Amino acid sequence: LTAAQIHDELAAAYGQGVVSYRIVARWIERFSNERESLEDNPRSGRPIRGGGTTLI
Repeated sequence: LTAAQIHDELAAAYGQGVVSYRIVARWIERFSNERESLEDNPRSGRPIRGGGTTLI
């Protein structure tokens, strides 16, 4: 299936706006490169921390 076909099927099943065409195209690209998960790959650098309301 193409990205457009997958996007159309998702929109028909779950409604318009659930997932963008670009995201579907990105998933296809990732899985065609033998990925097995939609989780992001680990990255180096400072981890993002949330929960605080104070800005520095």
